[in-house]
Amino acid sequence: MITENEMYEIQRNLQKRISPEVNNAINSSEEKVKEDVSIMQAVYMSDECFEVLRELNFKPWRSIKDINREKLLEELVDVRKFLMNLELIWGFSIDDIHNKFLEKTQINIDRSNGK
Repeated sequence: MITENEMYEIQRNLQKRISPEVNNAINSSEEKVKEDVSIMQAVYMSDECFEVLRELNFKPWRSIKDINREKLLEELVDVRKFLMNLELIWGFSIDDIHNKFLEKTQINIDRSNGK
């Protein structure tokens, strides 16, 4: 099993190979470069989210189909890869993400408890 850090390194290396735009944004110190590439990555990620929806029975007026778990997983991984690109572009570390995840989880718990 690979670690999260290894996943991010694999994604970074993939972007070096297939996406000069993302690779440039990862290595750029110019916020505008990062922002422009991030916008497109977010658009692509949104499209992948819609592909996730298409794998689920989200349209009540359509016939219910069996969920293809393998296809669903594939689409979820596509979403994650674009999310990872965004995190790489902005230089967020695994620790940054974990810490914010825990902080946001506590906020959600507090909200659910009426705080």
